[in-house]
Amino acid sequence: MKLKALLLAVFLLSLAFFVTQCSAPPEPVATQQPAAPAQSVEQAAPATAPAEPSAPQAPATEEVAPQATEASLAQETVNVQQLAEERCSACHSFDRVKAAKKSADEWAATVKRMVKKGAQLSETEQELVIKYLSETYPK
Repeated sequence: MKLKALLLAVFLLSLAFFVTQCSAPPEPVATQQPAAPAQSVEQAAPATAPAEPSAPQAPATEEVAPQATEASLAQETVNVQQLAEERCSACHSFDRVKAAKKSADEWAATVKRMVKKGAQLSETEQELVIKYLSETYPK
């Protein structure tokens, strides 16, 4: 079971790294364009009338690719894992958390008890951590 959790964590971290590296837009490269040769007045092209304004176009809508959704979920999982490790490790080793196997209700009771003892988690963070712990370390 520990191996399964470890493999899942490695996979999610690898996926998050891959997505962040591949989805980042390339940095613009500053290039200098060569200066155009000077033209004499006789060689200059005649000015053209401005084009007629076109009808307004509806803004393009972007579809979110399934990979982007999966990547954001993977990144969210990594962030929740880091949050859990950071907050739980403030008082005890995270190995203690990994060794515990609890149901969702038991994890909820544990997290609520830890918050009463001083763990710094907002309500939203508590919900995310409880979900993460109950899925990663189930009974």
